[in-house]
Amino acid sequence: MALDVNKDGSISLEELKAGLGGREDGETLYSLLKAADLDKSGQIDYTEFIAATLDAHTYMKFDYLKSAFDIFDRDGSGKIDAEEIVNILGHCEME
Repeated sequence: MALDVNKDGSISLEELKAGLGGREDGETLYSLLKAADLDKSGQIDYTEFIAATLDAHTYMKFDYLKSAFDIFDRDGSGKIDAEEIVNILGHCEME
């Protein structure tokens, strides 16, 4: 959203270059995201952006999934019971 300066729901390559220009790794990021413009429209829409930035391998690694599961499995039983879900949901409502 910060890169979408004109708020049209997509990021033009000009917006992308301007937004990443101050970063040390800006050129690398620009190259990667430019490649995300799969339909070669000169714009990166939301779907293209998400596809380019999600690394499925990272999010599907066992360690990441286990860590996420452990947040819910408060008692370490290896199962998420109703009380643990209620506990988590109760914390979400307070935030």
